[in-house]
Amino acid sequence: MLHFPPFLLLLILKLSSLELIISSNYSKPDKYFINCGSNSNTNISDDRIFVGDPDPPFSLSFGRSKDVKDTNPSNNTPSLYRTARFSDQPFSYEIQLSSHNKTTIFVVRLHFFSFSTPRINLSAAVFDVSTSGLSLLSNFSVGNRTNTALIEEFLVTVKEGLFSLCFVPSQKLSPLAFVNAIEVFPTPDNFISDSASLVTSLASNSSNKSYTGLLSFVLHPVLRINVGGSNITPGTDTLWRSWIPDDDFIFNKEAANNRQSDSGALSWQDGITEYTAPESVYRTAKVLNVDSNFSNMSWDFPVSKTIARHLVRVHFCDIISKSSANFLEFNLSILGKFGRLVNPFNETKEIKSPFYHDFVVDSNGSRFINVRVSKLGDFSSTDSKPFLNGLEIFEMQNKPGIVLRHNQVKKKNKNMVAGLCVACVVLVGILVSVFLLFKRRKAKPDRTTKLNLNLLIPYGDILRATRKFDEKLVVGEGGFGKVYKGNLKGKNVAVKRGERGHGTVKRGELDQGQGLHEFESEIRVLSQIRHKHLVSLIGYCDDKCEMIIVYEFMEMGTLREHLYDTKSKAQKPSKKPKLSWEKRLEICIGAAKGLNYLHTSSSEVIIHRDVKSTNILLDENYVAKVADFGLSKAGPPDPNNESIDLKGSFGYFDPEYISSSQYTVKSDVYSFGVVLLEVLCARPAIFTLSEEQDNVSLAKWWMPWRRKGQLEKIIDPLLVGEINPKSLRVVGNVAEMCLKESGSERPTMQEVEWHLTYALQLQRNETTEGPFQDTTTTNASLESALGMPSYTFHFGEDVDDDETFGVSGYSITTSGQPFLS
Repeated sequence: MLHFPPFLLLLILKLSSLELIISSNYSKPDKYFINCGSNSNTNISDDRIFVGDPDPPFSLSFGRSKDVKDTNPSNNTPSLYRTARFSDQPFSYEIQLSSHNKTTIFVVRLHFFSFSTPRINLSAAVFDVSTSGLSLLSNFSVGNRTNTALIEEFLVTVKEGLFSLCFVPSQKLSPLAFVNAIEVFPTPDNFISDSASLVTSLASNSSNKSYTGLLSFVLHPVLRINVGGSNITPGTDTLWRSWIPDDDFIFNKEAANNRQSDSGALSWQDGITEYTAPESVYRTAKVLNVDSNFSNMSWDFPVSKTIARHLVRVHFCDIISKSSANFLEFNLSILGKFGRLVNPFNETKEIKSPFYHDFVVDSNGSRFINVRVSKLGDFSSTDSKPFLNGLEIFEMQNKPGIVLRHNQVKKKNKNMVAGLCVACVVLVGILVSVFLLFKRRKAKPDRTTKLNLNLLIPYGDILRATRKFDEKLVVGEGGFGKVYKGNLKGKNVAVKRGERGHGTVKRGELDQGQGLHEFESEIRVLSQIRHKHLVSLIGYCDDKCEMIIVYEFMEMGTLREHLYDTKSKAQKPSKKPKLSWEKRLEICIGAAKGLNYLHTSSSEVIIHRDVKSTNILLDENYVAKVADFGLSKAGPPDPNNESIDLKGSFGYFDPEYISSSQYTVKSDVYSFGVVLLEVLCARPAIFTLSEEQDNVSLAKWWMPWRRKGQLEKIIDPLLVGEINPKSLRVVGNVAEMCLKESGSERPTMQEVEWHLTYALQLQRNETTEGPFQDTTTTNASLESALGMPSYTFHFGEDVDDDETFGVSGYSITTSGQPFLS
């Protein structure tokens, strides 16, 4: 559980003096709908009224959270999405529930619309949302949504007491959280049962296993399917839900016919009402076409591989039979392994009577859940046909979430003294134990790492993931050791294992060598950072004298292998598909963003210290991610604690680092300049022009061509005729500035990112040309040295004199024309 100091609790947003009155006779809810950040009510066409959060009946104390209004909304933007409440600190809404002795399921809907103003840029927000101690959204980003709102819905089990919705900015990714509108209302009684039939990929047709404990999960609906029907919008649904047709998911459309019944009343019974699903779902269906050669109808529904279990609700209503005397029976199966006999008459004793079945489905890492209905025999009656009316799929989430409450302050203070006393006793015991252990093992240094144990992966899991380190799975090899492609719990991963003779500690020896230091350094750095353009750590293994790091698998490998033949120091083309100039610029921009995050977005500056093209990895969409943090160092350089041994890779060394042994963020910039040359020229950082010549440094070799203004003669032959000359000139200028002998003359990674983005826009002919000049002399400013247009930077304003929300958004103009926003 995450705790916050008392001053943060002043941010809590209270909805005081409220009670959610839960009636045994359920009716369509008329509260609570909140128009966040607005001082007025907003009427929706479906009869919902969203009440402004500062107005009665709410009594709110917002602390440092702020309201923001879209200053330039589109004519199509609904009034509900023209305001928002935001903060750079945690805040929460709170609702006091009435006293009741039963557990109730609540619908929670969060509305997000990321408009931008000179004051704030909501699209940059990254944050967590939790309720009643359970996580709803983690590292959530709305992105740039200027046309439609993003609505996230959850079903949450709530007992009497305080119901809270907490919004917590990700201080590392973006110090900003926001919300435009909130819906909170109870569902009918017994809306979700606590138990359901369990379906696994290993279950047989005779399996009768059940799953209990559904109400302890947050249920996140990912699909609501109106089988055989059309779209159902919130305005026509009884609980403002959205349903979509099944046509995109059915396997063989020829096997099914759509059926609709508009006449006759439906027979609601056994607690199933129009709120379970709207009547329009039960009045349409897909029916097996018995005249075809198909014996079943089958659907594949996409789901998240990372969610272990899903709740699947399958809706039926017999609109096929003309009378209850007809015998209609068919089979329902899920995942192709589980079967259930469906007999509508046995279920309800009537026709046109809705019912449903719930299943907890363990898809075992599959990206799809298959649902099939099939006939049991060759029916001669045209009414005896398998059918399906509707289906819902919910993700089952139970990740703990943050709770912010005023009453935590006193409890925290009361427990602090007791906690300190216990901590002192424990600390003394630990110190005594460590002292005795040290005396006992003076000759055997302790090799146990002080790392995050939550990321520890058992050695047996590693062996299974890599098929006992099968050499056929080796996808790379570096200074630390070999890298294997593995499969851990159904997900492809990269497994980096320290090997003998690669500068690492030898397995089987208790040693405190350099390899162990790099191993621990990479884990520490990766565990405290998260960014789209930095490779993600999954875990590590520090068992049986092994040093193994597991991180996300990057399908397209390293940037280097897409530029030239990595097995030759001469200029030979890559065997991989050609990377266009535009794609290369996108990759470089992504890598620059990742490095800029390391340099500027952590509590301590992180210097990578080994930037090179093999440490820039590409995923299946060619999105770049910086990898290999074994040499990374956090914090400012210590002149008294620097090794005289060079650390890094030849060809990428910063000249200042070689002379002073001091590595700075500008050393990373120099190395990135070499990467830009690799991308431009498709040559290694160190290469030979012919077999007889000595090694040549790419950073030295390209400069004469640059000074003569003849870069087009040394670019990758595959790019000849493709590069816009203006784009080429900008990248040449940026590379030259990155490779300056003095670090103080080099740009920051943020400046590099900006100018590469400008080069990309020039390549796409999206930006008006500025006064470019060839750079042959050193200029006083970065802008003039790069031969760039003049820039005007407009950053977000501080909301108050005593608080700064940071630059969550900015715009840049160049020679009066838009550049970035």
